[in-house]
Amino acid sequence: MKAVESALFFLSKPRVMHALPGRLRLHAPSLKRLGQGHDDLVSLTARLLATPEDILEVTPCVATGNIVIRYDAERLSQDEVMAFLDAVIKIVIAHRADWLKVRRKNVSALESRLSQWLSESLSQRLHLDHRLRIPADVFQ
Repeated sequence: MKAVESALFFLSKPRVMHALPGRLRLHAPSLKRLGQGHDDLVSLTARLLATPEDILEVTPCVATGNIVIRYDAERLSQDEVMAFLDAVIKIVIAHRADWLKVRRKNVSALESRLSQWLSESLSQRLHLDHRLRIPADVFQ
C-alpha cells in the first residue's frame, strides 16, 4: 500500500462505539467529510458492505460520521465483520480515483457489477484480501 493510501486508511479506520451481538455502531472519522457532496459514494459503499448475506444492514450517517452494521451473530463474529470492513475500506481507498470518476454515472449498474465482483472475491467467512484490485471494466 502506498504511503498516501496508508495515511488515508489510518484516518478513515472506524472504531467501535458500541457493540452488541449482531450489531455494531462505529465511528468513521472521514465519513463526515466524505459525505459532503459525495452521498452517492457513501451509499454505494454501504450497499457494497452489505453484499454478503450474513451482513443484514449497513446504515451510514454522514451527519455524525457513524455507521451501524447489523449482522448474523450466529454465523459471524465481530472480529470477522471488522476485518471485512477494513479490507473493503482499503480496496475503496486504493480505487478512490476510479470511484470518483464514475460516481455520477449509472450508480445502480456500478453497484451490481461491484457486488458481483465482491461476491466472487470473497472466500470463506467474509475473508477478503485487501490487495485485490477491482478490474477496470467494473468501473465502465
